[in-house]
Amino acid sequence: MANGRSKRRLFSSAIFLGLAVGLSLHAQSPAISADSPPLRLTPSEIRTLVDRYAALYGIPDQAEIIARVIQLESRGHARVRSRSGRYHGLCQFMPRTFHANVEAMKRSGILGSQAAYSPFDPEHAVQVMVWMWSQGHWRQWGPARRMVTPKVRPFQGPPLPPRS
Repeated sequence: MANGRSKRRLFSSAIFLGLAVGLSLHAQSPAISADSPPLRLTPSEIRTLVDRYAALYGIPDQAEIIARVIQLESRGHARVRSRSGRYHGLCQFMPRTFHANVEAMKRSGILGSQAAYSPFDPEHAVQVMVWMWSQGHWRQWGPARRMVTPKVRPFQGPPLPPRS
């Protein structure tokens, strides 16, 4: 039976070995190709994409708020996943919602029937988000609900007695 010191040494060795293996595996991973989408977009790059699709789908007056929602959702990180793992990409889509809307866009003729879309591609994510927004589905995003929904005045009860 091992004593406390040897257990700590064994644990430290296992951690070191795990890190060494992880680093060597990381070093062997393929590099990102030049034609892959960027990992992070600046606010101006996001706004450019949003402006393009907002004009295309007839909601240019909504471009600013859509760009702000995207910035709040992902901070511009195109390949981010939420902590829960449920939401993906720049616009934080649930995979099922993203793919269902891509299919709806294909049925309506906006996208070709063979088009392959990914929530991790910024161009694809913004296009689908703006299209959903144009269809009235802006409540999909929490920040949008907080920004668009009118603020409710707090309850005004009787005045408080003066402090003495």
